Formats: sequence, C-alpha cells, structure tokens
Amino acid sequence: YNDIKSKIDSGEYFLQQYKDTKFHLICSYQDDNLSKMYSIFSGHWTSDGNEEIESIFNGKLVFENPKPTTLIKEIFFANTNQNDIILDFFAGSGTTAQAVMELNAEDNGNRKFILVQLDEKIDENKSKVAYDFCKNELGSENPVISDITIERVKRAGEKILKENRDKNLDLGFKVFSLVEKPELTKDELNTLNLKYHENLSPYEKALNLALLNGKTLDKDLKMILKDKLYECEDCFYIVNCDDEVLDFLRKTQNENVYINGYDDINLEDYLNLESFLKERLKMVY
Repeated sequence: YNDIKSKIDSGEYFLQQYKDTKFHLICSYQDDNLSKMYSIFSGHWTSDGNEEIESIFNGKLVFENPKPTTLIKEIFFANTNQNDIILDFFAGSGTTAQAVMELNAEDNGNRKFILVQLDEKIDENKSKVAYDFCKNELGSENPVISDITIERVKRAGEKILKENRDKNLDLGFKVFSLVEKPELTKDELNTLNLKYHENLSPYEKALNLALLNGKTLDKDLKMILKDKLYECEDCFYIVNCDDEVLDFLRKTQNENVYINGYDDINLEDYLNLESFLKERLKMVY
C-alpha cells in the first residue's frame, strides 16, 4: 500500500474513476502498464471482523476471520441503490445482513438482503468455541454454520435498534429451510404409503402451496380458517378440508383454490370441491 501511495504522490501512477462507481483504479502513465491494477480498500482488516464477532457474541469468537462490516458497507454504498435487494449465496457469519441493516440506518435506505447458507456441520474438534456455543447457548442438537448466521442477524438487528431509537427501522427477517418433498413408498404387501421428511405446521404447508403457485416470500399469507384455509392475494390454499372450509369456499367467485396432491384428502370432500369450484380447483405437488 505504501509503495502504491508513494508512486501516486510522485505522479508515476494516477487514479481513474471506475465507470459510475465511487471506486478508483490505479493506472500508470506508461502505455504498456495502462491497465487495471488495483482497487484500494483502505482501513479494513480481518481483525476488525473478528472483533465484531466477539462484540456481538459476548467475547466468543464463534466464527473466525469474517469480512469486516465496514468493508461490505463501503462496497454496498458505492454500488447499490437504496431499494436494492442484495443476495449473498455464501452467508457465513451473516456480515452481509449486518452491513445492509447498518447502511439503511445511516442513509434511511430500504435495501433488503437474502442470505443463503448450507447446513454445513461445525466440527467440534476444529471449531470448539462455535460448536459449544451452538450446542449450549442455542440448544442446537447438530450445530451448523447457519445457526451462527441466524443468531448474528438477530443480535446485530437488536444492537442497531438500540443505537437508533429515534428512527423507524424495519429490521425483521424470516428464516426458511429446504426440506425434501414427501415420497411414495411401498411396504412388504405392496401397499403405497406417503413418507414425510418433515413435520410441517399448517402455516408452513400453506406457504409451500403459495410458493408452488408462484407467490413470493414477501407476500402476506393470511389465515382465513384456523389451521385449515389460508389466502394470499387472489388465491386460497387448503390445508385441512372440512364442512367449514366447503361452506366458506362456496361463497367465493373468481379466486383459484389450491390443494396439496400429497395430502390425504377425503374423496367426498374433493368431489364436493370440484363440483362447485370446477376449473378454479388446482392441485399441486
């Protein structure tokens, strides 16, 4: 860094703005060196990222060498608009989420983040601090990286709210997990059975129907009949069908109605639905 700075000061190198960002490239006046060389990010150190983790997790370094929030904020400030959605496919400790929330608090932005993190297991021997934290403080039976990701976003959000009590900040977030679809299996008598890999709540079942219907996660899913019927925009989603659900749906006019093809729905109920919904009744798998 000092060598580059001295050459800029001496005029051997010069700074040139990179496209329409706030970053600058270091260029040489010599024709054979007139190319992209460096992009300077000064004042950001790995140790800063470690200190942030220790501050958030009460002195415990549960994730080693994360990128410092100040670095990520600088990148976002220079390259995003206030209403952008930022997608991070390698969420790690959740630095991206904290950077987005802090930047929104600073410039009143409305950026949103989507973090993706595989359930990568934490090795007890290699990452003892992280493993013990997830096991003992979070109650995780099988500690994974995403345990730390989620907990950091929670704690960072709480910290930002305390520091910005005078601002109307929305720092809420939702957590979703990918699970295997149900599968048909045969027993020794060749009887078909439906094997579920997860025990989903009625709301989660309705949410999955809505997603299969093309709705996005930011849409409001309303409960119409407790644990039975839900609505999102112009569609209804049946989780459990009974006379109350049938009576309600008979009063609808144009909305499509979705049911899960894997559900053990009573044949009579299905035929009743089909009799008055006709082409409005949709089955998804």
